[in-house]
Amino acid sequence: VRKVPVLSERFVVSPAPGQFHHFSVQNATVSKLFSHHEPELATITSIAWKGNYVVSGDSNGNLCIWDYETRKSKLISTNSKRVRNIRFAPAKNLYQILILFKSGDFSIFDIEQ
Repeated sequence: VRKVPVLSERFVVSPAPGQFHHFSVQNATVSKLFSHHEPELATITSIAWKGNYVVSGDSNGNLCIWDYETRKSKLISTNSKRVRNIRFAPAKNLYQILILFKSGDFSIFDIEQ
């Protein structure tokens, strides 16, 4: 008997300002893991996730760090304009993010502090 490998992927979508949904796909089954709405956020322009954290940035330069294990979120104003991209550090247990803004400036945050 040949074992069929389990194909698994996760993705996040933002259908409206300040709102996102996190899904898991395993083989042909799609499961909604959670949804979150942060009314203070404008249009979400970038999303990144690692472990139990989802970080979103908006068109006004705000960040929302959401821990879906504890169901708590933290909103950070960067005092910059539009968030263009967010990336997590590649190390397994390091939760620092690099944020690139529309202006070309960037910042590094440790989201666990």
